[in-house]
Amino acid sequence: MVLGIGLGSCIVEYAGPKGGFFWDAVNVLISGLLVFSMSMVRHRHAWVSPRKILLAGKEILAVQKTVWTEIVESVSYIKAQKRLRTIFIMMFILFRAGRCILCGHLFLLSRRRLEVSPKI
Repeated sequence: MVLGIGLGSCIVEYAGPKGGFFWDAVNVLISGLLVFSMSMVRHRHAWVSPRKILLAGKEILAVQKTVWTEIVESVSYIKAQKRLRTIFIMMFILFRAGRCILCGHLFLLSRRRLEVSPKI
């Protein structure tokens, strides 16, 4: 993981942000191909035509739920589970408190910077 962060920062430094996004996309593509090849090695004896693969992909997309449906199901599940609901409420409160503290700190830093800055 540390090597990836260092390599990624070198790529962004050398190629710029657009180049970094490009190499990230290439990395995701290569990872996907490697995962696909692992599943093909497991089923080496069963050759599947590309047409069957495309048809299977269309079926998966047809069954796939929308994001909104997933959100509604998640919220209803959290509401039904008392422990999850309590944890979710506690985390929400903690994150809001942390955000308020951070915003207050940044506000005070910006005021201090304005007071200390030399007058022209």
